[in-house]
Amino acid sequence: MPAKSPARTLTHTLTLLARQTRMINASEGLRLQVVSGCLWLTRPGDAVDRFLVAGSSIELHENQVLIQSDRHPGAQGLEAARYSLVPLRAPVSRASAAIAAPDRTLTVSACQAATLLQ
Repeated sequence: MPAKSPARTLTHTLTLLARQTRMINASEGLRLQVVSGCLWLTRPGDAVDRFLVAGSSIELHENQVLIQSDRHPGAQGLEAARYSLVPLRAPVSRASAAIAAPDRTLTVSACQAATLLQ
């Protein structure tokens, strides 16, 4: 039997133009990876704003995370920032979700089944 290959996650690189902002809702868990440029990041409940440069990443677990393309320290002028968002866990298909968490409303005991059949 052939070995199963690990699930692959398609990652798309996104671009923010200079000073452009974007709101990210990451309650399901995402990893933000900076590909190029510099991003300013602020998130609810975090007392510190962060600046992320190319090659850095951060895990996000909350909604209303705000990012903005910012000037890299020491850079001349403004530039676009490129980044990717990667789910922290693989998406679950409907079939495997049903197996992992069956619908409990359909579960009846043998006594209940006998009563229903009468």
